[in-house]
Amino acid sequence: MLIYRALSAVAAAACGAALVLAVPGFSPEVEAGTTAPAIAAESAPIADTCSQQTWPYYGANCLRDQAQPRAVRVVSTDRLSK
Repeated sequence: MLIYRALSAVAAAACGAALVLAVPGFSPEVEAGTTAPAIAAESAPIADTCSQQTWPYYGANCLRDQAQPRAVRVVSTDRLSK
């Protein structure tokens, strides 16, 4: 009786795997591509363009403030109370 359960489980797994492999063959063909940008980079000011972008999709020109460098605070663990 145990051998029939094991064989039926193997057969069910084989049928499931065949089904999973056969289903993508019936899907429609698609093409990869990109969309045209909404605003041309040379026509829009940098400040407006950077304020409209969302994280993590910032452009390379928006990652740094060219006018004024930002002060960074460094926190180390050697001053923690013991």
